[in-house]
Amino acid sequence: MDKGGKTTSGNASRDVDGDYGTLPCPLAINWFRNNLRVHDNPVLRQTTDLAKPGTVSGMLPVFVFDTHRIYGSSIRTLLGSLKCGPWRVKFALEAVTDLRATLEQKGSGLIVGVERTDEVLGSIVASACKEAEEGEGRLKLSVVCQEEVCSEELAVDKAVRSILAKAMTKGSKVTFETIEKSCGRPLDAPGNDELRMPWDAKDIAAESKCRASLDYLSMLTNQGYSEEDIASASSVNDRLAMPDGYLGGESFGLARMKDYIWDKDLLKAYFDTCNGMVGS
Repeated sequence: MDKGGKTTSGNASRDVDGDYGTLPCPLAINWFRNNLRVHDNPVLRQTTDLAKPGTVSGMLPVFVFDTHRIYGSSIRTLLGSLKCGPWRVKFALEAVTDLRATLEQKGSGLIVGVERTDEVLGSIVASACKEAEEGEGRLKLSVVCQEEVCSEELAVDKAVRSILAKAMTKGSKVTFETIEKSCGRPLDAPGNDELRMPWDAKDIAAESKCRASLDYLSMLTNQGYSEEDIASASSVNDRLAMPDGYLGGESFGLARMKDYIWDKDLLKAYFDTCNGMVGS
């Protein structure tokens, strides 16, 4: 891949005889991991490139709250500390909500799942394969995500590859691609036509065995956090240097950058504010 990212591809399954360039039921899944944005996102650009007319019938944007590895009050590090506190979860929920709203404004959507990442993706792929099989078609499906380098994330990648192979039906082919972020030029946000989803996207999500939906969004209470944790996430943190009303997500981030750099011209005092973007 060019345009700001490098592609590394790995087959998640055995190859099956057939010309997959002309399969009647191709599909691309964009698995959002950390880059919860539409602008300057090489993974999304690669997925939409696959989804251009004549190559792929559509794309499915997916995000997973992995409650077995990251999210939840019972998920701890090897030293026993909480991996993801309520403040961080609240930020992630806001960012995912904003991402879904942006995608919906462009005529797309976001499937949000809760469970193990590999099980959610495997269930969605199995559902898509079933839909294609019932329609007497063969599926060529690509799962595209950001490349990670740490051991935990690589273990998840390995589990995803394994379960995707098991989710396949006869006559289908599933590939798993990771995109390496580079320091190339910024990427424009994809257009509405590039973000189109297949007509049966809602059925694919609904028929998956894991909790995954175009409408559902996990809450702090669904992830095992206590009432005290939830109250602390809703309270004002005096240590925060961010402005009142700060929210997670691309929309607020872009608005904040515009306000700080262009509207108020505060970049010239950036060093004096100790990297905190305060002073506005």
